[in-house]
Amino acid sequence: GLVSFEHPAIRRLNPWLRAHRLRGRAFAQDKPPGTLRVMCLGSSSTFGHGVPEEARQDYPTRLEGLLRQRLPDVPLE
Repeated sequence: GLVSFEHPAIRRLNPWLRAHRLRGRAFAQDKPPGTLRVMCLGSSSTFGHGVPEEARQDYPTRLEGLLRQRLPDVPLE
């Protein structure tokens, strides 16, 4: 069952992985000028496995909330 995760070409062919690799919004490949873009890499704990997306309690969403409090005038993704 791990072959889907071992080779990048398999990921492009696997619709479930393509649909579930990230939570939340999709962003343009090119970052808008003046925007702070943060990417969180990790495993199931970073993704928030077992936590409903609408709960907004995964690590990246919580980090986004903290950054928005501290940098309210900075465009953030």
